[in-house]
Amino acid sequence: MMRNRENDQIDGLTEGQDRVESEALLRRLERSAQETIERTPDRFFIDDKGRAITIQNSEYNSTMYAEARDTSNGLNPRVGTITASLEEHNADRRVRIHNVEVIPSYRNVGIGSELLQRVEDYAQRNGAREIYGLVVDDEARSFWEAQSKNGWELVDNGTKVRKRL
Repeated sequence: MMRNRENDQIDGLTEGQDRVESEALLRRLERSAQETIERTPDRFFIDDKGRAITIQNSEYNSTMYAEARDTSNGLNPRVGTITASLEEHNADRRVRIHNVEVIPSYRNVGIGSELLQRVEDYAQRNGAREIYGLVVDDEARSFWEAQSKNGWELVDNGTKVRKRL
C-alpha cells in the first residue's frame, strides 16, 4: 500500500487485505479510540538521530493498532503505524499483520522493530502461535530480511513473512 500524507510518501511493508479494506480498518480503529478496550502504556526511546519517539497501541475487539510519533518538537507527527488482527485458523490462534508503515525519513532507526514488538506482545497475550503477513515489494522484503535477527522468516519464495511464537 502506498499513500501520500502531506507530501511524505509512505510505503506499506505488508498488506493482508486490499487497499480499500485496509484503509477502512484503519479509519474504524481511529474512530474507536474512545472505546478502546485496552491501551498499552507509551514506550519512549531516542532514535539514532536524537529524536524522541513515542509508541502507543490500542486494542479493540480482535484488532490492534500501534503508532509511533516524533515527540521531540512538540508537534507530535505520526511517523509510523502497524495494524494487525487475531484470527482463529484450524483451532489455532494466529495474528495477521495488515500493514506496517514508516515515513522514509524515519526508517532504519528502530521504529519498525518497535512496532513489531507491540504486535508480538499482543499475539502472546492472546495465545497466538504465529504472526504472519504478506510481502508486497522489494523494499518490504529488505525490511523483513533485516528482521530475521529477531526470528522473522520469509516463506513462499519471499511473498510472505512469519514468526512462530
